[in-house]
Amino acid sequence: YSAATSATVCDEVFRVLADKRAQPTLRVTPPYYDDPDYIDALAVSIQQHLAAQPFAPDVIVASFHGMPQAYVDKGDPYQAQCVATVDAL
Repeated sequence: YSAATSATVCDEVFRVLADKRAQPTLRVTPPYYDDPDYIDALAVSIQQHLAAQPFAPDVIVASFHGMPQAYVDKGDPYQAQCVATVDAL
């Protein structure tokens, strides 16, 4: 989750629907950065890719898109969720 992406999309969807008389049922998926099924799926994917390589890496680098520090300072959870995903993985 990030206010810059997920929240922005939700804000726009709800804005567009605000004056509609017939409202569709909407569900916003909660953050799943540490969901055991998600972590397992990531682990399986990495293991499959590594098994296909002719070498064993010394290290695996996890990379996430950047975010201005000001967003983090204002409480955006994206950076902490990324760290939690890697820690769980």
